[in-house]
Amino acid sequence: SIKFSSTSISPIFDPPLVRFFEKSSLNNEISFLSAYDKLWKKRPKIKMTLVKKFILVFFIGLILSTFDTNSNASIFKFKFEELEKAQKLYPSDPKGAHEILDKLIIHYEKKPPKDFPWLAYAYSDKANWLRDEGKNEESLELRIKSCKLHQKKYRNQKVKDGDGNLLFCYYMLSLAYEELNFFKESIDTSTKAIKIFEKYENFRVNEYNGLTEFNYQLFQRAIVYEKTFQYDNSINDFEKLFELKKNPNKDNQRETDNYIRAARSLSAIYGKKGDSKNEFKYKKI
Repeated sequence: SIKFSSTSISPIFDPPLVRFFEKSSLNNEISFLSAYDKLWKKRPKIKMTLVKKFILVFFIGLILSTFDTNSNASIFKFKFEELEKAQKLYPSDPKGAHEILDKLIIHYEKKPPKDFPWLAYAYSDKANWLRDEGKNEESLELRIKSCKLHQKKYRNQKVKDGDGNLLFCYYMLSLAYEELNFFKESIDTSTKAIKIFEKYENFRVNEYNGLTEFNYQLFQRAIVYEKTFQYDNSINDFEKLFELKKNPNKDNQRETDNYIRAARSLSAIYGKKGDSKNEFKYKKI
């Protein structure tokens, strides 16, 4: 399998969505208060009817709801900044970073967010760190939790972006299973990821997941097929890499390494099968 530091490829990115929610909530609040103020000034100077009382109560409730939404946006922004702080702190102070992340996880477990998968991200980051620290069993447990949360739908997340997050999680989960010799689970997880990619035209899920990332998933499954002596399945996946993209991007070291490894594996497998023609074919790559 590919070995790399998982902390460098965390799915967390800049928080424009959170800042937008906060700004949007504040704008809605100002707009609504302005409209309500105009309505109040135009009220007739007569005794309120039951209908008017109902409308007033409704508007007051809506105002309170708007304030609550703005408060929640501020909380999410704060919690995101804490998550970002933990990521930056980890290289110099792993213990301190873990403490920050543990508090965030407790916060989100008590009240899981419905707008965006923050808890899934928190689990993922901690799983990355534990994997780097050699605590693979603990990392696996959190990775499974993270993927389960990424399977859910969130109000402010597009379907394709939700699929993108799940694809990354499945990739890391497949690696985790492989490292602990849970080969069947690793293959099953990679297969789930591949099926998601296949739903999209040209495997383009979103800006961050396209043919290159599809090939990563395909390569991962092929490696585990080879390890478990499922050579025909391994050949199919390895050869598909070359069919979809004949030459790797030389600026992408991981992709280049995968292609070289795939060619060597195909050459070795065909050699075991006594197919000297294909053995030599892939040996030249």
